[in-house]
Amino acid sequence: MTSQEGSAPGPAGRAHESPSSQAGILIVDDRQENLTAFEAVLATLGHDIVLAHSGAEALERAFRRTFAVVVMDVRMPGLGGFQTAAILRKREAYRVTPIIFTSAYGVSTADMAGSYVAGATEFIETPADAELLKYKVNAFVQLHFRNERLRKCAKEIASEFESLKLEAARGNLGKALLERMSRVERSLLSLERELSGRVTP
Repeated sequence: MTSQEGSAPGPAGRAHESPSSQAGILIVDDRQENLTAFEAVLATLGHDIVLAHSGAEALERAFRRTFAVVVMDVRMPGLGGFQTAAILRKREAYRVTPIIFTSAYGVSTADMAGSYVAGATEFIETPADAELLKYKVNAFVQLHFRNERLRKCAKEIASEFESLKLEAARGNLGKALLERMSRVERSLLSLERELSGRVTP
């Protein structure tokens, strides 16, 4: 699925989130042929692809919703890729979002250093190897889903723990409370096992 427009903000100004089975992938390049090529490669992953033709347009899209991965050209007129990434990194929602920089020019040491200073996760020369790009983006998407599961699990455990503290403060230390404490303990162990896993693109 491809979208040229970002989704509208949800109620109370909350950004729209992609469905749990589908992640948002933002592709940024000032050249339409590059956008078309990247879109053709990544569309096979089955996620929601959003295109932006400039750094400014990318920021507009990103400020209206959250993306799991950003694929962005380094050299664009006006707001370049490094500048755009630096702005994104200032927002809480994009502090750790994977950003894959692309460049059709020879990649110098300065380019590589600049990309990582700006917050790059990967740097790929174009034309990119289609299978390699798809593999890397998919790995980052799976990492996004894993992190979302962990955040949800941690939130549920924290909520249950607060409830248990209230019950304990009231002196309700019966069998039911002990069973709930046991469930929380199992959940914590499960979360610990999940956190110990490694997802490497």
